[in-house]
Amino acid sequence: MTPRTRDTLNTRRRLENLRCLIDAFGARQMEAADICDLLKFSPSGARKYVRELREDRIIEVARHIDSTATYLGKVIYKLTLDEAKIAALLAEIDQPSRAPTRKQYKPVKPAPPSVPGRSVHIIGDDTHYAVRLARIVPARDPLFEALFGPALASGGQP
Repeated sequence: MTPRTRDTLNTRRRLENLRCLIDAFGARQMEAADICDLLKFSPSGARKYVRELREDRIIEVARHIDSTATYLGKVIYKLTLDEAKIAALLAEIDQPSRAPTRKQYKPVKPAPPSVPGRSVHIIGDDTHYAVRLARIVPARDPLFEALFGPALASGGQP
């Protein structure tokens, strides 16, 4: 089994799925379709778990069914008889990760507006992004000002 470098929700879910597979193989032999049904994965998703368990020599091929001279047929997998390998993998799955957790950043408060009377409203978010404010406030349209009067200093209604 490849060593864990991060401890995320997906890593924990993958380890739970591996434990579930090992427990299921302890009860019976399974083919690829059974593994897909157990994990509720597509064949390509289940194939990754089978490859990992075969590389670690936890499961092995028990037999082929529906095979012909040119076609191997469906593969039936079984749990290995080597209890030490199974115990070592289960111990590795159960040990807590030693990887450092992600650093939590404090939200950055925006600087006060550079123009008096101007306010900026920023919605809080869990991702960091830069907020850039224009240094120059756009001037009021002259036609609008001729029709409705000059702008008030407070920005409110007369």
